[in-house]
Amino acid sequence: FAEGSSNDMLFIIMSGRFAVSRDTGRGFSDTLHLLGQGELAGESGFLDGAPHSATLRAVGDAVVLTIERARLEAMLIDNPIIVYKVMRAIVYSIREITRRMNQQHLQMLQYINPDCGRF
Repeated sequence: FAEGSSNDMLFIIMSGRFAVSRDTGRGFSDTLHLLGQGELAGESGFLDGAPHSATLRAVGDAVVLTIERARLEAMLIDNPIIVYKVMRAIVYSIREITRRMNQQHLQMLQYINPDCGRF
């Protein structure tokens, strides 16, 4: 999917690697992260329909499984355990993204000001 596009799909990487990149505004894009087997993409758009904040592209051969929001919602009655497990995976994925961003933010602060965080 492309940065700024919208859909209601959750992407589960079954094999291969995917580059997550953002447009720099200068006609280039920067790779932010590489996703691999078992990782998710498109979580926010899947949950709330928001446009994708980054572009996702396969790096070589890759297989991805997609789940539509409406399909998962329909499973709430018949298969609540599956829905629960998917939602847990989404929460874990978002928590890992937040942890990684916090770590990168701290590294940037320490690079800019080596005394940052030292008492």
